Amino acid sequence: MKTAICYARKSHSDQAIESQVEEIKRYCENNGYKPKWYLESHTGTTMDRPVFEQMNQDLFMGEAKTVIITEVSRIGRTMIEAMNVLGEWLSNDITLIATGQQFNFSGAIGKTIAALLLGLGELELESKKARQKRGIALAKKDPAKYAGRKEGSYSADVKKIIKYREEGRTIEEIAKLTDTSHMTVIR
Repeated sequence: MKTAICYARKSHSDQAIESQVEEIKRYCENNGYKPKWYLESHTGTTMDRPVFEQMNQDLFMGEAKTVIITEVSRIGRTMIEAMNVLGEWLSNDITLIATGQQFNFSGAIGKTIAALLLGLGELELESKKARQKRGIALAKKDPAKYAGRKEGSYSADVKKIIKYREEGRTIEEIAKLTDTSHMTVIR
């Protein structure tokens, strides 16, 4: 049985990572792979993802020659950065398999299709942000429809931020540890 590096990344809900794991497990069982798991809690909007970096390092140390993900967009939403990673993998004879697209991205055709899929993923993200911005602008015209975020509400775990700050950690460290922005930590 050959070993494969299996990577799943958090999406908008914890359930999304669980469904990725299940899909990859099925693929491995059906295709004779022994999975070595890397589960990422950081989103794909940044390439600064500790688990991804560790996975990439292990990959180049020879832990496996195959990476299995559910979608090529799991590598990242930014097409150029994701294509750089993919190009590096493919030029080092590392096979990328995306179970959701049912495709092995090796060779020139694989790179071309991956570029197309990554470009579409980036377009989708930009389009989603633009729709959200238009919807908020429209809703703001009617205060009964849009009140914005309630004052004092945070998307981060404030207690953790305070604890890390009391330990003397920097704002940058805390932002990484809590998967939040600098401004959220400062506020």
